[in-house]
Amino acid sequence: MAEGRHLPVLKLMAPAVAKFQPYIGQVPPDDYLDKVIQSWAYLEGHMTVLENTNAGDFDNAVKCNILKFMMGEKYAPVPANNGLVAGNLAINTPDTLRTWVRAKYQRETIGNQQSAIQRLTQERYQPYDTSDTYEARIRPLLLEVVDNDTQVLGFLKSHLTGDFYIWMRIANPGDINAFFTELKNM
Repeated sequence: MAEGRHLPVLKLMAPAVAKFQPYIGQVPPDDYLDKVIQSWAYLEGHMTVLENTNAGDFDNAVKCNILKFMMGEKYAPVPANNGLVAGNLAINTPDTLRTWVRAKYQRETIGNQQSAIQRLTQERYQPYDTSDTYEARIRPLLLEVVDNDTQVLGFLKSHLTGDFYIWMRIANPGDINAFFTELKNM
């Protein structure tokens, strides 16, 4: 029944999504997913109305399934759980899909410590981040970095701005796990 209710929105979405080739690692995964999500941004109001009227009609799981469908070749099929990061989280939202595809992309495309450190230096805590989405984005990069908490903590602190940066300087976490714990406490 839900399929019938969100079919009109999917029909409106189809031309926007159709202009994208399946994802095979041609660009960094964040760029690809951002472009696809932005292509349907004009339909967010319709999706919200459907979701508010009937829970599950157009929630994050539906959006995630659309994005999973866009994964091609070495990125498909998307597993049910993310075995590439700690916690083996279910891949059922755009954010959890993003975390999985980043880790897979990194392992298959980047794959070495120097590249992971370079990517880590280029990251920033974004205005749309929560402590959880930031951690999910950063943790895959940390998998390839040698256990040098001092260097990594320096990078992580430099990602923060304003009050977050000041708070983290005062808290002065001793390791990476403490850093993420303190960030959640902010």
